Amino acid sequence: RFLHHRVDEVLPADVASLVLAGIDKVTSTGQAQTIEYSLIKKGKDHHYEARLVLAHNDEILALVRDVTAIRQAAEALRRSEERARALVEHASDLVTVLDADGIWRYVSPASERILGYWPDELVGAHAAEVALPEDAQKTREFFLHLAEKPGAVDRCEIRVLHRDGSIHWLEMVASNRLSDPSVEGIVANSRDITERKQAEGQVREAKAAAEEANRLKSEF
Repeated sequence: RFLHHRVDEVLPADVASLVLAGIDKVTSTGQAQTIEYSLIKKGKDHHYEARLVLAHNDEILALVRDVTAIRQAAEALRRSEERARALVEHASDLVTVLDADGIWRYVSPASERILGYWPDELVGAHAAEVALPEDAQKTREFFLHLAEKPGAVDRCEIRVLHRDGSIHWLEMVASNRLSDPSVEGIVANSRDITERKQAEGQVREAKAAAEEANRLKSEF
């Protein structure tokens, strides 16, 4: 079909224009050119990559490959990453990625609601910097120990100081993904459990009061 025919005789006008422009560039500069274009084949779009090279006899050698599968895989990966990013950025939990030392490399938007700080105010800081002084060392040791256990998942509860001065309890569940090339960090999900802690405290106080009442009743 293509033998003894001009490019613009066998290819759509827009594709032929790309190919001819590439040929002119190769001819004028002697440098190989790569062009990408799409064609409809059996009712479906196919994507191609053509490498145009100047041969020894001054003819143009075209190496063409179908990159449809590669394009589709890349597009599927892009959509998957966008969905994952949207889930993280709209999650009610605080999602963070830290390095082996416990330094924040990524902080999700939930930080503004949970801690009172915007993500860019926390990136580069240590997680222990928002902890109460009494829990700062505990926080540092948590991440240092987890960093020594590839693939491990651990849990920790710490008290943090909100920007408005209030004290909140956070439950952190962290996974060591430092050896995972796609992450190279510790992924931590943190949830505000202040209300739960307050309820537990009230239950303990009520239990203690009931036990004291029973003791006094027995003595009476």
